Amino acid sequence: MKKRFGKRVAALLMAMLMVIGLLPTGLFGVEDVKAADTTYILDPSAMTAASDNELVEGVIGEGFFKAVGTVKKRVSSSSGAVYAVDLDKNEKGGIEFTVLGTAKVTVKASSTGGSNTSVFGLKDAEGNFIPNNEKITKMKGSTADAVTITYDLPAGTYKFMTVLGIEKNPDDATGEQDLADKRGCRVVYMEAIHTTSGAVAARKEWSSVAAPVLGTPKAENGKITVPFTMDISYDGADSVKVSMKDSAGAVIDTKTYSQSGNSGSVVFTPTKTGNYTFDVVAIRANETDKKGASS
Repeated sequence: MKKRFGKRVAALLMAMLMVIGLLPTGLFGVEDVKAADTTYILDPSAMTAASDNELVEGVIGEGFFKAVGTVKKRVSSSSGAVYAVDLDKNEKGGIEFTVLGTAKVTVKASSTGGSNTSVFGLKDAEGNFIPNNEKITKMKGSTADAVTITYDLPAGTYKFMTVLGIEKNPDDATGEQDLADKRGCRVVYMEAIHTTSGAVAARKEWSSVAAPVLGTPKAENGKITVPFTMDISYDGADSVKVSMKDSAGAVIDTKTYSQSGNSGSVVFTPTKTGNYTFDVVAIRANETDKKGASS
């Protein structure tokens, strides 16, 4: 009995030491487990496109990154391969992602042409500008001249984009034009390495998320702006699609909106006058689309 009791005490002691990290878990036949860094990559060269400037929509880059606003694939005229994605000016296009613990994020970015200068940067969910480790905020040149910048980020949601309010356009004679108002920027590569993990709460049940609601369309200067309300977030939808139909019920155009928030709008440009109606659906990966009432 004493011998058995001694073994039991020793086993309990070893278990306690392993829990508090004082004993290597590779000893005594226990598997040595090392916490591996989780890496997510957004590589435009792995994308395909039917044509240059094709829109990028929704979740991309191994499901970690998300295209919001106007993001377009750039295609080589010689090889037909995608080589980068362009983010629209004025903070109207960006790459959004959420860090769950801590992460090191690397971005390779450039301007949109050899003689062009672009501003780029990162903002958190509250709209605060986050400086990169290299303190770089603008770049002149195209893809071949791309610079690499890095961030060490705590938990939170972030968006990489052309940031307003940090650089003036050097080519503006008045010196007053915001550089982000002049042109967008280009992303050649992005990588996020989670250096510590974080707890991931389950997404809200899709069945309990309210359906999208269309507002009143507004026609002005040959364009129709269609507003809507919908929760686009981790707990809500990934994106919203609004379709425009002609008087015969045929879909003639569809717009996708994926900017995080509770409301948004899309703009259509009809090629001719007529009576149009609009349908809206909210989309979440691996779920049935949630349809709202037509307008």
